[in-house]
Amino acid sequence: MNHVRSWVARSPQTLLKVGSIAVLTIAALGVASCQATPEAGSTPGGRGNPERTENNQPIAVDIALAERQPLREPIQYTGTTRPVEEVSLRSRAEGQLLDLRADVGDFVTQGEILGRIDDTLAVADVVEAEAELAALQAEVQRLQAAVRDARSQVESIRLDLEQAENDAERLQWLYEEGALSEQEAERARTLARTTRQDLEAARERIGTQEKAVEAAQKRVLAQEAVLAGLRSRRNYSVLTAPVSGSVVERLVDPGSFVQTGGEILKIADFSRLEVVVNLSELKLNQIRAGQTVNVRLDAFPEDSFFGEISRISPAANAETRQIPVEIILDNTDRRLASGLLARVSFEAGRTQSVVLPESALQTGETRARSLREGSEATVFAIVENEQSPRVEARPVVIGERVDGKVEIRAGLESGERVVVRSSKPLKDGDRVRPSILSE
Repeated sequence: MNHVRSWVARSPQTLLKVGSIAVLTIAALGVASCQATPEAGSTPGGRGNPERTENNQPIAVDIALAERQPLREPIQYTGTTRPVEEVSLRSRAEGQLLDLRADVGDFVTQGEILGRIDDTLAVADVVEAEAELAALQAEVQRLQAAVRDARSQVESIRLDLEQAENDAERLQWLYEEGALSEQEAERARTLARTTRQDLEAARERIGTQEKAVEAAQKRVLAQEAVLAGLRSRRNYSVLTAPVSGSVVERLVDPGSFVQTGGEILKIADFSRLEVVVNLSELKLNQIRAGQTVNVRLDAFPEDSFFGEISRISPAANAETRQIPVEIILDNTDRRLASGLLARVSFEAGRTQSVVLPESALQTGETRARSLREGSEATVFAIVENEQSPRVEARPVVIGERVDGKVEIRAGLESGERVVVRSSKPLKDGDRVRPSILSE
C-alpha cells in the first residue's frame, strides 16, 4: 500500500493516464452490452438467422405467374390453305369470245352474266331447225286430211253396200218367183260382194293413214326436241357464273376462239377454306371428325384460328404410314387467302391446367424430383400488402411433370404469383423483394 502511495505521489501524470484508461474500458463494456441485446425477429437464445434479420431487409426472390397452359408443347402439322370449292367456267358453245367482264380478284354472284360468245352459227342452226319443224307439221296436217277423206269414203261405200245388199235380196226373191232371170239376180249378188270388199279395203287404208299420221307426229316431236336443243345451245353463248366466289384465274381474253368445253375462268368460294395435313397413324385414335383444332397462319402471326376436322382419310400411305386429315376453316369475312402456310395443332379441345416451373416446389431438390403425380408439395405464394410483399406457404397437389414444368391440380389459382427462386431460405410471412427477372 505504501508502495502504491509512493508511486502515485511520485507520478501525477501517471494517475491521469490510469483514469483515462478506466473511462474507455467502461465505455467499451457499454457498447458491447448494447450489441448483445436481441433484435426483433431473432429466435430465443440468440440463435435466429443472422442473414434474414440483418438490417431487417426483404429477401430477393424470382417470381413466376401461375397460368393455365398446355403442359406439353403441342405437335404442329403443316399444310396449305385452299378453297373448299373451286369451279371452272367452261364454254358450252364454239365461237369467238366477244366479251369477258370478269378478271382475277373480282367477286361474282351465281348466275351473273360474265361474257358472251359469237352465236351467229347457233342462230343459223335454230332458223334451219324451225323451217324443218314447220315442214313436218304441214305433213302431219296433210296426212290428217287424208285420214278424214278416207273415213268419208268408207261411209259412202258402207251406204252403197247397204243398197247393194238390199237390191240383191230383192232380186233374189223376184228370181225365186219367176219374175226375174237368174242372171240378173246373180249380177246383184256380185255387186254386193264387190262393194263389201271395197269397204274393207277403205277401212284398211284408214288404218295405214292413221299410222302415217302418228309417225309424222313423232317426227314433229323429235324436231321440236332438236329445236329446243339448238335454242338452248344458242343460250350457251351467254357465259354465267356457276357459283358465287372470287375469280382466281383467267385463261382466255376477248377475241379468242373457244372450243366447246374450253376453260375460260376459275372461280373459288372462299367462304370456307380447307387445310390437309398428314398425321401419323399412331395419332389416329386421338382425333375424330368434328373435333376442333387450333390453326395458326404465318401470314397472321398474332392471330389464332379454330378449324374443324371434316374428313379423315380411310387409307394411310403405305410407305410413310401417314393419314391425310382435312380441316375446314370458316372464312365468311374472306379475310384469309389461298396458298397460306398453316400450322395445325390438335390440342385445341384439351383442358389446360395451372402450370408452374418445377423450381417453385419447396420440398428440397432431392425430394422434389422424387415426388409422384398426386403428391403434396409446398409453394410460396406472394401476398401483397401496403408495405411490401410477403410470402405465404401454400400446400398444393401436383400432377404431371414435363421439361421442368409441373401441373398444379389443387391449391393454386391461375394468375397468382409464386416464388421460384430466392437468395435465402424462406418461411411463411417473410417479406420479399421481387427481382428484375420476376414476372
